[in-house]
Amino acid sequence: MGPEDIESLLDYEYGQTYLFSVLAILYPTLDYRNKFHVDHIFPKHVFTASKLKNRGVPDDQVWSYILKRDSLANLQLLEGLPNQEKSGKDFDKWLLETFPDEDERRDYLRKHYLPETDMNIGNFLQVFAEREERLRKQLVRVLISPST
Repeated sequence: MGPEDIESLLDYEYGQTYLFSVLAILYPTLDYRNKFHVDHIFPKHVFTASKLKNRGVPDDQVWSYILKRDSLANLQLLEGLPNQEKSGKDFDKWLLETFPDEDERRDYLRKHYLPETDMNIGNFLQVFAEREERLRKQLVRVLISPST
């Protein structure tokens, strides 16, 4: 496996065969006896041109948001019940409600390869880019150089 293979894995999108397997590589400590859902970190219902514009996303960025909506860097594994509780909520609000303790919130962000930054939808492209780089590094660590 080489760097081009890692890039191919990063191109996986919601609904594709083997997406769950790629996410499972990134979450090796999860107890897979429980039911996990593939969850959109930033909820997919927000990714329409009108909703994004209403939330202050500049016109020249709207299409970039929409194209990245179903990409691996906007997807995570969540257990069924937390995913149902999160369903449709803005990620920044859900994160604060679910993890009011700052240390627990930091731990959640770390476990899900998310940066400690503003998680508002207006910051989606930055969060996406930072998370994609973290996912890339983890995939390289696990699949190319497992001894490091």
